[in-house]
Amino acid sequence: MVIFKFRNLKFFEEDAGIGVIFMNYFNFYISKKELEQIGRFRVKKSHIEFISAKKTAEKKFFFLLERKFTALKSIFDNKPCLYVHKNSGIPLIGSNEFGIVDRATNMIELKPITLCNLDCIYCSVARNKRVLDIVVEEEYLIDELKKIVELKKNRVNIHIGGQGDPTLYSELLNLVKDLRKIKKIRHISMATNGVLLNKANIDSLIRAGITHFHISLNSMTVKRADYISDRKYPLKKVINSCRYIAENSNLVIAPVYIPSINDNDIEELIKFSKEIDSPILIQNFLEYRFGKKPVNAISMKFFFQKLKYLEKKYNLNLTGLNEPEIKPDTALAKPFRKRDIISVDILSNARIRNTKIGVADNRVVTVINCFKNRKIKVRIIRDKDNIYIAKPLNE
Repeated sequence: MVIFKFRNLKFFEEDAGIGVIFMNYFNFYISKKELEQIGRFRVKKSHIEFISAKKTAEKKFFFLLERKFTALKSIFDNKPCLYVHKNSGIPLIGSNEFGIVDRATNMIELKPITLCNLDCIYCSVARNKRVLDIVVEEEYLIDELKKIVELKKNRVNIHIGGQGDPTLYSELLNLVKDLRKIKKIRHISMATNGVLLNKANIDSLIRAGITHFHISLNSMTVKRADYISDRKYPLKKVINSCRYIAENSNLVIAPVYIPSINDNDIEELIKFSKEIDSPILIQNFLEYRFGKKPVNAISMKFFFQKLKYLEKKYNLNLTGLNEPEIKPDTALAKPFRKRDIISVDILSNARIRNTKIGVADNRVVTVINCFKNRKIKVRIIRDKDNIYIAKPLNE
């Protein structure tokens, strides 16, 4: 008998086969016929057993899993999901969608997952305009991060966020624990909508090493919180989590100011932040080509005028918050520059329709308006912060 047990896989027997849950929020399906080709089998939630020679079973089952991972989908909306791991051939630097972003400071961003359990009306990452989700292997993220941390002159701060909510990343606790083992890391912060937080997992995250929680609380009224998140929003629960974090760690309340929608809420959120003695970082709603647009954005000049007015009214700092501290540090080498013509290997679809994930010189290059799945030549049109966007040549 051979038993296959995995930390991030759960198995469920169905009439015609086996449903497999990966990292809690992704799944794929294996037919009984495919499993029977390996040998007689029995399924338990935590593992699968085969009556077969060990070497034969291992070879066949792992080949089957590798093939099935190409059919990985999100359980939220059945969208395809790309699993980026150390053997995927996909680097973790170069994309703004996933992986690692270093902006030549002591703050390094980690983007482990693109899933979100809300669909906020102001979101810069509109899910209906995304055709793919991405999740990154935790060990791969840590291994690649260590290489960057070693290049820095100062101790670094890590911010976990990105195009999804990190509380949906099943390896979040292990990620934080492994980050804390890196001696050169000082602060570890995370940005979340707070929906899945509770006292138990807040305590676990604090013990693991999280030092700062940034919670995107956008309203203090149930009706408007529901409207802004486009979901039933557990406002009371999130407020209680904010209070608990403020008592036990560092909390930053991070609402988005949406003109004509949550104007009054901003002042109520300021009062709440003063009540629990936590800083508030108000963000201006900005328009993005592939984001949502519930209202017309206001200029940054007008936005800062509003913040200055609120600073005087409530006697607090709203325009100089730097928590944790961000300062310049060693920049990563940039293998490409804007207008360079390079060859890239196209390895996968990217999140936006008709865009691809290309790879060259250990960097991800997002290729727009691309319909090929092979090596092609492209022109770099964006290189800022080692995030690369390109257009195909002659397509």
